[in-house]
Amino acid sequence: MTAIALLALTGRPGSSTTEVEFTGRVTPKDMFVDIGLPFRVDSASVRIERLVFEGGHVRARARVSELDGRLADRKLEGATLEVTYVEPHLSILDLDGRLEGGRLRDLGLGAATVTRGGPAFSIDLAEPFPFDLGLRLEQVEVAGLLRGLFESDFASRGELSGDLRLNGSLQELTGIRGDGSVQLVDTTLWSIPVIRELFSQLGFDNAAVFERMRTRFRIQDGVIHMNGIQVYSPLLQLVGAGTLDLDGRLHHDLQVRYSLVDKLGPLTRLVYWIQNNLLSVAVRGDMSRPRVVLKGALALFQRLNAQSRDLPLPGLTPLPERF
Repeated sequence: MTAIALLALTGRPGSSTTEVEFTGRVTPKDMFVDIGLPFRVDSASVRIERLVFEGGHVRARARVSELDGRLADRKLEGATLEVTYVEPHLSILDLDGRLEGGRLRDLGLGAATVTRGGPAFSIDLAEPFPFDLGLRLEQVEVAGLLRGLFESDFASRGELSGDLRLNGSLQELTGIRGDGSVQLVDTTLWSIPVIRELFSQLGFDNAAVFERMRTRFRIQDGVIHMNGIQVYSPLLQLVGAGTLDLDGRLHHDLQVRYSLVDKLGPLTRLVYWIQNNLLSVAVRGDMSRPRVVLKGALALFQRLNAQSRDLPLPGLTPLPERF
C-alpha cells in the first residue's frame, strides 16, 4: 500500500482530549477484508477525507474509485463507492461497479425517483453484528454468479437482473428479513440439480433455452417465499409459487401452460382450466436431491401431503480430488 497523506495531532500534553487526524490518498493492493462477505481488493484508489481517532474512538469518511477485486469470489471491476465509519457502524454508499459482465449498484443509484434508498451495505462491527443490505444486479452473467455453488457450473448461461433488500444480524441467520425480485433472460440452468430434474421431467434437454424466468420473493423465519414464479419458453409456461428453506428444502407447486393455448381466443380460459388439472408439477426434496412429481389427469384428487416430512438424508459424499 502506498500513501500520500497528512497526519495531524491536536491537544495538550497530558490532556485526555488529544485528537489524531489523518487525510490523504492511499492505494491498497492485494488486500483482503471480511465484513460478512469475503472481499479481495486487487487495486483501488482511496481518498480519505477524514480519519479521526479521539477519546479511544474512531470515525472516518473515504471515497473509493477504480476498484478491481473479487466479491465472494465474483469478479468486480471499475467500482466506485463511499465508506463511512462511526465506531462501531460501517456503511458503504453510492456503490456502482461491473460484476461478472453486468452491473452492481445500490438501490438508490439509477432509481426512477429522487428519493435515495439506504446504503448498499451497513453493519455494526460488534456483536450481534446487525446489518442492512440493498443491492441491484443488472444483466449479470449467470455462469459467473453460480460459480462454485454446484458440482457442475459449466452448463448454465444467461443474464440475471434483480434487487435484494436484507436486514438482520449475522449471529441469528433465521432472524434475517428481506425481499426482492429476480429475472433471467435467454437462460439455461442445467447445473442446478432441481432445475435439471424439473426440465428433464418435462421433456427438455440441456440445450433448451428459456426466454425468461422471474419471481418475487420475501425472506422470513429462515424461509424464502417465492411468489408469482413465471417460466417462459416457446413451447410452454410454468406458473406458481413455493418456498425454499435456508437448509435447502423445497416445496413448490407449478401449473403447466402450453403456449399454443393462447391462440384459441375465447376458449382460452376453459382450456386453461382443463389443462391445469391435467398437468401440474410438485417439487419437493432439497436443492441437491430434488423430487419432482408430475400430476396427471387425477390431479384434483392427488394432493401431496404438505404436512408430511421425509426423513433427513445423509450428507453428500465429497468428490475425490482427481475427479
